[in-house]
Amino acid sequence: MSTRTSSSRLGALIVALAACTGALASLPTLAHALNERVHLTTSFKPNRLGVQTTFRFAFTIAADRNQPSPLTEVDLHLPAGIGLATSSLGLAICETAQLEKEGLTACSPNSLVGHGSAAVQAPFEDSPIEEPALVFAVMGPQDGEYLTILFYAEGSTPISAQLVFPGHVLADANPFSGRLDTVVPPIPTVPEGPFVAVTRFSTTIGPAGLTYYRRYHGRRVPFRPRGIVIPKTCPRGGFPFTVDFGFMDGVRLKVHKPVPCPPRRRRH
Repeated sequence: MSTRTSSSRLGALIVALAACTGALASLPTLAHALNERVHLTTSFKPNRLGVQTTFRFAFTIAADRNQPSPLTEVDLHLPAGIGLATSSLGLAICETAQLEKEGLTACSPNSLVGHGSAAVQAPFEDSPIEEPALVFAVMGPQDGEYLTILFYAEGSTPISAQLVFPGHVLADANPFSGRLDTVVPPIPTVPEGPFVAVTRFSTTIGPAGLTYYRRYHGRRVPFRPRGIVIPKTCPRGGFPFTVDFGFMDGVRLKVHKPVPCPPRRRRH
């Protein structure tokens, strides 16, 4: 198998996860099955009611024996009032074909909506090999009635990998406003060989680390896009986030991790 084919397969599993920096607002939540253990964290930065923010979610996957079973699905549910509609993220569209052919340089900076990192693990005789990658989320062309976010993964060590994978934002029921549902295809390390497994993933959705540009009096002027706005009221127990994980061994895990309500500001 060629290096490019191998790297694409590893990269495909890396980026088929979500739409999707900053200090965590709370401790990780742990979900446990027969073999897989998932630690999930969610945060807003800043975490204040009624302000623009950057949302981050991250998870790590471990196993009681050997390596985790490969992921088959990751379904991120967003709390009511939280969505791209309250932001100015994604002012430009990045075409899928251009991103696949030329990489991130083919996209306008105004199409970026977030960034993060990931890693997958490939089983080998002596010890597993881990492939890290940077992940960038860009606004893609609308697919029918669904909003599309394109994830671009770029790995360099030990294998150079570049791959594009789309995710769709779907409607959801209370107490959620929408969901980013991603089906992860099985990715073999070699033909007829074992599949690679995701071990960690994190991404942001928001203006942290992003710079947009606009024309003003003939000049290209940088500015920071407006982030997702946190609602002015917080539900009891915090803003609910839930992620449904599906694994190739048939295990399904539902992990809840709310972002805590921000502390009330004292009045003078």
